[in-house]
Amino acid sequence: RTKAIFVTPGGLVDGPGNYLPEQQDLFALNLERRVLDPALRTAAREHGVRFLDGTGVERVDQDDAGFSLETSDGTGSRRYRARLVVAADGRRSRLARLLGNPTEEHPNDRAALFCYFSGIKTRQDDRSVFIMNDRDLACVYPLVRDRTQFVLFAEKSKVEGWPGTDGRLQEFVKYFGELPDARAVRLEEDVVA
Repeated sequence: RTKAIFVTPGGLVDGPGNYLPEQQDLFALNLERRVLDPALRTAAREHGVRFLDGTGVERVDQDDAGFSLETSDGTGSRRYRARLVVAADGRRSRLARLLGNPTEEHPNDRAALFCYFSGIKTRQDDRSVFIMNDRDLACVYPLVRDRTQFVLFAEKSKVEGWPGTDGRLQEFVKYFGELPDARAVRLEEDVVA
């Protein structure tokens, strides 16, 4: 469970963390997919959902009664009927294409980079920290099991020159270690280590 704190050019915004005044117990959850996905699968099974792991949809047909899906699990194909089909397979969704959903593309001059770390000490109050740094937004999310996620939203031109996978990681870590307000989020020692 976490609440937000913001480091801005105008100073630190660290309110009581109540997102709505009338509801004092609201908070955000920071969960990695490796924690969230198994929990969702377990909850779905507990509520009677038949979960088909390792199964892909090869064809979708729609009629007045709903949908007919042809699936493949590597050992053969099967057909299923469904009242609802949800395409939750990413922005280049194969399932959305099979459903005939149009693709929308817009120019984007921003980049999003993220990385998970273990053993980095974050704030003791488990706040998610959002640091505005020029035109960038650097985020630090405390996670379960002593893990931390760093996220950087920056102009593409800033990160395009970061060389290769190893070089990109070094530049990424260096960026967080050199944040002007890193001391406010208590990261300066761990990030540069």
